[in-house]
Amino acid sequence: MNKRFSLFIAVCLILVVVAASLAVLYEKGFLADSTEPEPRILWQNDIERFASDFAVADGKVFSSDAWSNVYCFDAQSGKSLWNASIGGYSNNGLPLEVYDGKLYVGCRGSVVNRLDINTGEVELSYQAPVSTSYGFKWAPDFFVADGKVFTSQNGIAVYDVYTGDLLWNYSSYLGVKLIKANISAPESNYVFMMDGSRVNPNNGSTLWTVSGSFSEPQVVAQDKVLFWNYSPVEDQDDGQTLLCVDASSGKEAWRFDVGARMFQPTVSNDMVLFGAEDGYLYTVHFANGTVNWRTFVDDQNIIETFNNHTEVEQYTLGMGASSVQVDPQDQRVFWSVIVSRFGTNLYNATILSLDLSDGDIIWTLPVKQVSLNDARSALSSITLSNNLLYVREQSDLYCLDANNGSIQLSQGFEHYLFPPIAADNKVFVAADLWLIAYE
Repeated sequence: MNKRFSLFIAVCLILVVVAASLAVLYEKGFLADSTEPEPRILWQNDIERFASDFAVADGKVFSSDAWSNVYCFDAQSGKSLWNASIGGYSNNGLPLEVYDGKLYVGCRGSVVNRLDINTGEVELSYQAPVSTSYGFKWAPDFFVADGKVFTSQNGIAVYDVYTGDLLWNYSSYLGVKLIKANISAPESNYVFMMDGSRVNPNNGSTLWTVSGSFSEPQVVAQDKVLFWNYSPVEDQDDGQTLLCVDASSGKEAWRFDVGARMFQPTVSNDMVLFGAEDGYLYTVHFANGTVNWRTFVDDQNIIETFNNHTEVEQYTLGMGASSVQVDPQDQRVFWSVIVSRFGTNLYNATILSLDLSDGDIIWTLPVKQVSLNDARSALSSITLSNNLLYVREQSDLYCLDANNGSIQLSQGFEHYLFPPIAADNKVFVAADLWLIAYE
């Protein structure tokens, strides 16, 4: 009897210890509810030098570094497929873009090289206008669209993407940012914006111009162009208007006075979504500029803290926000805003989800964190895949359950973290000396 009783007591103690251990593991995030989605590392590759850019397309992952190296990996296995060295050292690294089954790489000398996506061999080169020795040390700004390569350094040049023929160039456009967006319009099948002007991409002629000040890039969608933080006064940085113009004529379609500075708008179906420095998240009807809903989202006082900050205080604050991520299938909206202290590694952020139909808040996750690197700028991005949110705040990566905002994974990187890329039911991350694929 005593032996049986002793055995019973021993079994009970073991069960208690096991239950307590499981509870601790669950609390620390090592175990999660089996109904919740969980991220899993599919593969992780070491890379020799910090990536200057990376891209995912056609079942492949591409990365580059400032030393002119370009690498290609299989997206499913992480296996190295090829690598190439082109162009020499570039002060700003080598930007990448994939278009129509080809890889385009910006290189030292202000040259864009077109590479065979399967071998890494250089097929064609496109020279950006460059007139300074300083410009030759950099890779050009560029993008590929509408069968053309748009590239700029000390001017702008546009090439036929397939033949390499120069279509037109302007050496007088200094420091113009290249912006792309596809729509259909009478003058051209592509809306090409430079500053406040729509330019014909076939010959460089100006079609129309909107004067005033605004934030960049403009948003081009359907048959309209959105100018945000717009002010009719040139060189004025306090614009608080969302201006919508017809893409064909440049005539005003509508304007919405927000009363506060805006963050980058997102267009989804018939709505324009954006956050503003008054602490609200807005949805505005794309057809006429009337408000659908607006919701106050700054209950953590992150934006208010930034607005009330003065230059005489010890630290300078920086604020940034992700673009609004829309999940039309489940009628949800996701957004993140962050305020960081320059010269320190401290930041506060809020990540939240709202109902797309009425703006009701579904969940909010406040983040008060110490990053591994100094907070020189307020960086934030959101990527949605398989009901998981991959959120970049500074050099930290959070993976959240999109249903409730619970943290499924968090990882800090010492130097940098690119915005994650979702493709083929996987999410790819370039950070420090790693390329990582999650599924």
